[in-house]
Amino acid sequence: MLAINNDLMKDTQEALSFLQQIPPFSEIEIERRKETVKFLRGLIEPWKKKLLLSQYTTTLSKIAEKIDKNRISSEQAWQLGYICLREAPGGAATVPGQWVLPNDLITIFNQISQLQEAKDKRQDVLKKRKTEAIEKLIRRYSDISTLNLEKLYSKLNESNSNVKDLFQDIENYVFEHLAQLFINDRKTIIFQAKTSTYQIAIESAKVFENSSGFLTFSISIPENIKSNILKKEFDLVNNWVEEQTQNWIKQTQNQLTNLQEEVLNLIKVLNLNQKLSQANNPKLENYLQGLLGELKHKWKSSVTKLLSQQGLTVDFSKHTLAIKAVKTSHKFTFAGRSLSLRLPLELPKQERIALPLYQENPQEYAEKVLSYVQNNCLASLSREITALNNLEIEEPSDELKPYFDQNSLINSLGKFFHKVTSSKKTVSVKKVLEQINEIKERAFQQARSILQAKEAERITRIGSYPEHFQLARSLSRRLTLYVGPTNSGKTYQALNILAQAKTGCYLAPLRLLALEGQEELLKRGCLTSFLTGEERDIRLQATHLAATIEMIDTNQIVEVAVIDEAQMLFDKDRGWAWTTAIFGVAAKHVVLTGAPSCIKMIEKIAEHLEEPLEIVYCERFTEMQVLSKPSKLNDIEPASALIAFSRRDVLGLKAQLESMGKNISVIYGNLSPEVRREEARRFRSGEADVVVATDAIGMGLNLPIKTLLFWTTEKWDGQEHRELHSEEIRQIAGRAGRYGMYEKAFIGAFNQWSLKLIAESLKLPINSQISHCQVMPGIALVEQIANVLETSTLAKILKFFRDKMLVKSPLLCSARMEAVISLAERTDSFSHMLLSDRLVFACAPVDIRDVEIIKYWQSWLNSYQRNQIAKLTNLPRKYTSINSVAQSHNELEEAERLTKILTTYAWLSYRFLSNFPDLEACDEQRVIVNQFIERSLRKKGLRRLCQQCGKALGPLYQYSTCETCYRSRYSYHSDDDDEDFW
Repeated sequence: MLAINNDLMKDTQEALSFLQQIPPFSEIEIERRKETVKFLRGLIEPWKKKLLLSQYTTTLSKIAEKIDKNRISSEQAWQLGYICLREAPGGAATVPGQWVLPNDLITIFNQISQLQEAKDKRQDVLKKRKTEAIEKLIRRYSDISTLNLEKLYSKLNESNSNVKDLFQDIENYVFEHLAQLFINDRKTIIFQAKTSTYQIAIESAKVFENSSGFLTFSISIPENIKSNILKKEFDLVNNWVEEQTQNWIKQTQNQLTNLQEEVLNLIKVLNLNQKLSQANNPKLENYLQGLLGELKHKWKSSVTKLLSQQGLTVDFSKHTLAIKAVKTSHKFTFAGRSLSLRLPLELPKQERIALPLYQENPQEYAEKVLSYVQNNCLASLSREITALNNLEIEEPSDELKPYFDQNSLINSLGKFFHKVTSSKKTVSVKKVLEQINEIKERAFQQARSILQAKEAERITRIGSYPEHFQLARSLSRRLTLYVGPTNSGKTYQALNILAQAKTGCYLAPLRLLALEGQEELLKRGCLTSFLTGEERDIRLQATHLAATIEMIDTNQIVEVAVIDEAQMLFDKDRGWAWTTAIFGVAAKHVVLTGAPSCIKMIEKIAEHLEEPLEIVYCERFTEMQVLSKPSKLNDIEPASALIAFSRRDVLGLKAQLESMGKNISVIYGNLSPEVRREEARRFRSGEADVVVATDAIGMGLNLPIKTLLFWTTEKWDGQEHRELHSEEIRQIAGRAGRYGMYEKAFIGAFNQWSLKLIAESLKLPINSQISHCQVMPGIALVEQIANVLETSTLAKILKFFRDKMLVKSPLLCSARMEAVISLAERTDSFSHMLLSDRLVFACAPVDIRDVEIIKYWQSWLNSYQRNQIAKLTNLPRKYTSINSVAQSHNELEEAERLTKILTTYAWLSYRFLSNFPDLEACDEQRVIVNQFIERSLRKKGLRRLCQQCGKALGPLYQYSTCETCYRSRYSYHSDDDDEDFW
């Protein structure tokens, strides 16, 4: 420990005076300050706990907060001139970053001096007590002239232990000296100080007659003999040594006699004519031990060999034998081919046989073991072994035989038998039988699957998909395809044809387009109804219908049917609806509109249906021109559209542009059709200068866009971030340049790379695609497959359709049904529900990635299966207030989710009105929530908040959490400089 003296106090005051200088400092001054603080810290460190000082790192975070930094480096701490002793007694610093005053440190050093002085006094007292204890002990053994007194006194200064321990150390030293003194005149005894034992050598003749040399053994000195040695009662010690020696001689002689008998018996058992040397010498025991080990090894080897020939694997312990495994051989003949199986059986439990070892010859012992195994071990497995020996493969039925691959089954069994036979691990007969049955069952199941698929194809006539729509096939239909880029008047001409027909239907990909179709037909004088999955406007005596394509009725004959956006045949999620409409719509004249990419596909379908096809090519009305340089947000003009590919970017751009004084409308997929329609109206009417949208704008929304700008040409497609395809760029860019308003459309981007990609994509020729037409099974098809499979499990039926049917069709393929199957698996837990009802719930418009929506859907499913009424609850007050708006993006997202939940309820209500009676209230609530969203989108300055702490984020900040929350969650490393500093 350091004692504090006047010189040191003087150095301390100089150090404190130097630390009081005001920063900034030069590099030399910084180094000197480091040395100064190191000097002061070295004085305080040994006494830190006694003084109750805090750890030096306690206030670094507070310093960091004051200088507005996330962390503070060691160099910054030196620059502050801070020595972290905030809890020092005597008026410590209270402001983070302020160093301790000189008076505070002087108080600390005075306390250290007092502590040192008290410690010195305690050490003096302890030294005096130690001296007295040693002198008392030395007086007890003062008559031992050979005792090294200087060594005893030296222990006084060397040892830091307490008096009791020191006394014990000295007594041990005296004991060792006296124990050695006892044997000074005895050449046959050695004292081992470390183990407190005597090693004794005796003449071997005392143990073995006529032998020469010496034998040695060790005896531990017990406490009572140790006490005799300390009392110098050496006669008692000598008697004890003699007694221990005689005991060892007798014990050794007895062991040798027993060993000789054991060796002779084992030689007799093994029938070996080996002579045992009777010479008495000190090495006889080692010789006998080695010979006994060799004989035991021979006996065990013989037994092991005899048993292994009978298929037994054994393990020897010291006195018993254990059966580890029993190998049995089996031969089978399947379809004229022979298979053999040598099975290492796993016993129900490891059997340990209590037959004494080495008492009889190996042959007799092995026979006893085999008898025991037959009567005990294998008796419990007799049923399984009998089943294994009687194993047969039944012949498939005549119906199944053409699809049963017998060779494949035999090969699979052969591979399995070889694997089991060559395995070093034991197996249970039960598991072997189970695996053989599994191999057999797989072969039969494969044959049954092929038969079922053939039967399903025959019954459902899926191989001839058009025949499912007999009404359409009876009409001698003709097809017309209006094909061309966007803004080429395709849909306009198709609606004109539809308006001239006495009856007809317009099938659109989106609710908004269906609604616009209804309005256009009403303008042309056609009484038209409107129909979607969750909304209906049915008008009496209507001659026409505008509907979303999934709502097609293939049993209703019309004169003309218009199917819009035919290129949606290629859509991975909804392409099946266009397949159903094109194959099944009961119209004499089917008019399709689409992009040039669908020409070959429509030609292939027409050829397959053997129906005439006329193709009408349409040219774009307005020219598209790519801007020569990247755009800037500040320079965006009215009548412009910005295209981004995420809700986050759309709302972020909205906030950024509003801060520049512009009025913005937004369109993205999460918004309900009503809100999208209102946002489109605001842009058309001029209430909004600019529309910011996702690629949802690329299908059918007619907006007065003069300039269309891509914020990025990269999008997340559900699996990866990728560049836009040329067809996607053309479809979106085509929204610009509305005919009758602008003679030219301008297309741009915000970086040179995107501009180049757009220009190249618009120049590329339009390639027509060929693909399979996706098919989704309806309830009639589902019920037919259920009959074939003899099951009512909806998920199993849908998986069978997806995996087994249409796989060989050159034109058709099953639709992507992951979401439907996922919901079907939930409905199958209610097997008492009708298959048709479960299919309705499985096809509901539910986003299976949204936990909240799934929760509502599940509760409604539970209510329906119990035949209970599913009522809607009242809306929260924030939606019903006429002036209320969302305060953040998160609140807006909650409202968007609520519209989806209400849409799902309406969808179910149209199908199960008695169980979902609140359709009118649902429509009212959707209107209220949509108005809330519309008001929120019109509001400027809608905030975006960190999802963890609620801190405001920048409009175009790319993450959902702020940097502070991200670091606190994912940053676990520490600054090494800070470690060195403190």
